This record gives sequence, C-alpha cells and structure tokens, in this order.
Amino acid sequence: MSDLIARIERAEAHIRAGSATPTELLRILKDVKAALASRSTREAEALLGQLTERERRALLEAVRRLPGSGEGVVVALAIGAAVGCSSPTVTAALRAAESAGLIEVQSLGRRGTHIRVLVPALLEVARRATS
Repeated sequence: MSDLIARIERAEAHIRAGSATPTELLRILKDVKAALASRSTREAEALLGQLTERERRALLEAVRRLPGSGEGVVVALAIGAAVGCSSPTVTAALRAAESAGLIEVQSLGRRGTHIRVLVPALLEVARRATS
C-alpha cells in the first residue's frame, strides 16, 4: 500500500508541474482501485471470520436480500426465520458489520432496518458464500 501512496504522490507532483500524461494517471488509478478492492475483500472476509456461525449466516442472508444496488430494507425477524436464529442475533451481525465500516444501518422500527453497503466487496463475498 505504501508503494501506491508513493505513486499517487508522484502523480500529484506531475499534475502540479503540468507534466503528467493521461496514460500514466489512468494506470495509477487502476492500480489504486485494484488495491482498494483487494483490501475491501479481505476486510469483509475477516469480519465474517470473527462472527459466530449464526451471525455470519444472518449477515450473508441480509446482504443477499438487498437489491443489486446494495441498499434496501430488511426485516430482522424474516432473516432470523430464514437462517434459524433470533432477531437479536441478526441485529448483532448488522452492528458488527457497521462497526467494521462495511455497511450503514438505520432502524426503521417495525418496518425493518435500512441497510446500505459501503464496501461493494461485501456483496461479492456474500454472493460467493451463498452460491
């Protein structure tokens, strides 16, 4: 990661000096994007490794139920029934993912819980785990 930071800093210096080529900038952006995606996948997998089996299944089910955009409303009771755990277990899994910075969670009371995935790699990890 420090190599990427150094490349970004060099690119910034070239931009300020007016000597950066578009090809060079695109290559650096591509490298940064790949490094961040790889890091995000590792973070999502690390979180899943820290959860109990029931929490892991609950989180994966909640994410799997979201539309392709990675944002929507889920009902903890329905997720719990689908994976065989309680609503507090589902809530604990969502809070753990929120604490890890992978999702944003907002309770809507009896209407459910609004979830927004902040790290798209979580969607990929959930799809791989459930397929």
